[in-house]
Amino acid sequence: MTLYARLIATFTELYKHWPAAGQRDEAHLRLAGALAHTEVPLDLKEKFVERLCELTDDTEIKNRVDKLKYQEEAMKVNPDKVFTVKGLSDFLGVNLPAFDEIKPKEIKEEEDKQELGTEYIHHLPLVDGSMLLNREYPKP
Repeated sequence: MTLYARLIATFTELYKHWPAAGQRDEAHLRLAGALAHTEVPLDLKEKFVERLCELTDDTEIKNRVDKLKYQEEAMKVNPDKVFTVKGLSDFLGVNLPAFDEIKPKEIKEEEDKQELGTEYIHHLPLVDGSMLLNREYPKP
């Protein structure tokens, strides 16, 4: 899946849970932080945030886009102070699994290893149906 398609999936999910006017400034700050933790180019992030503003009738487009640049700079200085996807999810009160699609590859692989356990990542072969009944798999 291309980066553009992964961003569409992410922003489609985000749009469904985007807050009404009055809470958007905080939401955009958290979104900018979450996006700063990705490897998505800044110009592409800006285009998607602009479109989100248009779809939600948000007239403060320049302010929202400037938050992206601000958070990118903050990532260089102190990444621990920049909001993550978890901060955005907590603020919106929902889980945002589509953000996994735009995480840097190393982070996604590390989370997969933690979730599955390293011994299972590369040791489960693909087999046909007849071999499936005869194969002994490690217990989870």
